[in-house]
Amino acid sequence: MKTQGYRTLGYKDVQVQTPETVEEFNENAGVSVEHPNPCLEEATSNIVWRSTLQAVRAIFLHGQEADVEKGIVASEGIEQLTGIERITKHVKGKDGKVRMKDGEPVTAYDESEEEYFDRVIAKLVEDGKFSTEEAARESFRPLMDKIAAGVKFDASPSARTVKAPKKLAFNYKFTAARLLSAGAHALKAFNDHQLSKIGKSFVPYVVPEGEEVKTFNATGEVNGKTLTVNVSDRDAETLGWLIKEWSSWNEKQQLGAIGGV
Repeated sequence: MKTQGYRTLGYKDVQVQTPETVEEFNENAGVSVEHPNPCLEEATSNIVWRSTLQAVRAIFLHGQEADVEKGIVASEGIEQLTGIERITKHVKGKDGKVRMKDGEPVTAYDESEEEYFDRVIAKLVEDGKFSTEEAARESFRPLMDKIAAGVKFDASPSARTVKAPKKLAFNYKFTAARLLSAGAHALKAFNDHQLSKIGKSFVPYVVPEGEEVKTFNATGEVNGKTLTVNVSDRDAETLGWLIKEWSSWNEKQQLGAIGGV
């Protein structure tokens, strides 16, 4: 055995005993017919629990962005498929104020992965989409199996990262929904006078016959008045990102005009 330093409870370099070789680990663990190489089993189990399953859960619940360089294709998760979002909270700094990034509040999840998925399952049953929670859970089994099969075992020291689909802030999506509710004339005016300046244009999605339309139903405040919208979720999402892109461009133009430069 040798001594090796680890960090615990805020203490650095706490010296504990560890095996020096694989053979010493196996001898210590107890080799048997059922477990001929305990060291490999323990190391594999540790990587699966610490890394592999963490990635599987993240993709299963929240989807994944495509990464051409790594050969990763985009994948929708429970959040995208059901439209039920995981509860979040604003992150506050040491000064007690909400942290901001790119002009938007920084958020963190306010319920565990298991709590979120259990809530989704219960909601689907409550809404009558499944007769039992077991049936609802099993309906997503093919998705779980597909994602698990696609996550490669990675024993490298670097932490695994999963690029979840970017979240569109509510104000952009709600603004998009208001434009969609206003009709074709309002959309044309926005295309002509705003989106054209960034070389973009919005075209509503044509729903194929028989395809179920997911809707975006929300309520918000506009000039002190409460407004409720109910439009295509796909169109609200697409237009919302375009509004965000134009808004960022417009803000840069206004900042550039300060001082007459």
